[in-house]
Amino acid sequence: MSENLVTVNLAAGLNKRGNKALYSGEMVNAVYYFKRALALDSQNINYILDLMFALNQLAHFEESLEYGYAAIGLIYDKQEDFSVLYYLTGEALINLNYFDACIKMLELSLISSPDGPCSEDARQLLSDLKENMSEQEEDENIQGFANVAAAELLLRDGDFEGCNRILDENKELFVDNPINYLLRINALIQADKSEEALEIAVEAIKNGYSIIPVICYGIMLSVKLDNKMRIEFFKAALNSFTDCADEDIAMLADALSILDDNAFAYIIFKRLYAKNKFERQILFGFAVACIKANETSHAKELLLKLDMLEGGNLIAASLLEMLNENKETDSLLYIYEFSSDYAEKYLDMLFESDEVMLRDILKQDRTFLNIMIWLIDNQEDNEAAQILQRIKCKDTILLLELRKLAVSSQASLLTKVNAAAIVNELGEEKTVFINTGSDFVLYSEEMEKVVKQIYSEQKKAFLENNNS
Repeated sequence: MSENLVTVNLAAGLNKRGNKALYSGEMVNAVYYFKRALALDSQNINYILDLMFALNQLAHFEESLEYGYAAIGLIYDKQEDFSVLYYLTGEALINLNYFDACIKMLELSLISSPDGPCSEDARQLLSDLKENMSEQEEDENIQGFANVAAAELLLRDGDFEGCNRILDENKELFVDNPINYLLRINALIQADKSEEALEIAVEAIKNGYSIIPVICYGIMLSVKLDNKMRIEFFKAALNSFTDCADEDIAMLADALSILDDNAFAYIIFKRLYAKNKFERQILFGFAVACIKANETSHAKELLLKLDMLEGGNLIAASLLEMLNENKETDSLLYIYEFSSDYAEKYLDMLFESDEVMLRDILKQDRTFLNIMIWLIDNQEDNEAAQILQRIKCKDTILLLELRKLAVSSQASLLTKVNAAAIVNELGEEKTVFINTGSDFVLYSEEMEKVVKQIYSEQKKAFLENNNS
């Protein structure tokens, strides 16, 4: 039996075990087996569909969305029924507030199969979405949005005083949209006005807008200014919360690390875990809280779950090793992120390997690939481009990960374009999508030239401003 056939059979067996776990309601196990199957047979769209379904059930919509657009780019035969793929992608899109893109996907699902397994749900969701969007457009305050956009633009360009001036002149913006308090706080922090930023955070809480990011900014500023009264004020506000939006969990973990109150962090993470047992940041944060509370066995259970949910996780594995060897863990933060300590040896492997060696490493050590994609996603544009060029080889799981990176919400547009360009070069001329921030568009060489030109001009302007 050929090596390729053995690999395909192994993948099929793992996918079958994933489906068995799925039907038993064991979602974490299902994700683990689906990811292992996909690592062996990364061109199999049916495996991607199974994984997307499980991820959507766990509310891991960003990851599901990345797989969805990657799978759409892998489609060979446009005549086949891919209505389920389009529907699952649309389901992820609507939960991430990409409403226009969701409408396109639901329409594609119905075109692909008007009477398919998802057709009734697609029609209902499409109808509800269009109705709600038209109502939302009628209610928009155009001038208010224009003022907020102008303030955001000034903040981005480093004109913090100008941003604050617009916000001062338009205080009504804060009445109906408390999220604008964050814009104000951020502008004051950037202008090195920490005391004023802290008082704006206090004002927001007193006005009833105690949203998690405002509380987190309040904690960070209070600790920075060593204001013990305000620290207790924001701890009391946070203690009244029973849940936290997924997009705010990383910021909360960062704030709890800065607060450095292990007993309080344990209470918050335990409460979050009771509400959501499958969010990576909650799993990791609660594991660290358990370690600091000497609940080592519980911490190990949480880290094993995290490892399975990721289909193999270096951070979880490293922390488990530290626990098993009784290594020092006092300096651990609650924030779930790689550090240079994790990545250093993998970067050395990357730059010391030729293409043949690199292909062998990718086959034998999938952690290497996870680290490289993470580094690309978190490095400055120049460093990200260097890593992308080095890992350029025709490995199917690598190409799948680069497709996902191109539609990531985290990476810069330039990094996404560079990832898409490599897939286009190595991917047998199949389509590849790019997330522009507001939409998902097909990669083209013309688009690549435009984006690189814009970045080049921005860099030139930045250097000129610094020199002057």
